Amino acid sequence: GDCYKAMVGGIFPCDDHAHRAVALGLAIIDVVEGVSRRTGLPLTVRCGVARGPVTGDMMGSKLPRYLLHGKTCQVVGRLEHSAEAG
Repeated sequence: GDCYKAMVGGIFPCDDHAHRAVALGLAIIDVVEGVSRRTGLPLTVRCGVARGPVTGDMMGSKLPRYLLHGKTCQVVGRLEHSAEAG
């Protein structure tokens, strides 16, 4: 898929979770821009940060995934669909 979400401070709480989330987003942007420059491909990426409570669970046995649920995830979904790449 073309959409990935990351959670910081969920399983192992940390005081600087917001800083880590922003740093991850900036690092992803840097990597994608570098690949775009090296390959000449017009690659773009959207990164955003939302903060709030979530709940999570494991789904699947052959390809297990950790899924997050809650209002924070709904906000993230809305931001994902309305944000412009670049």
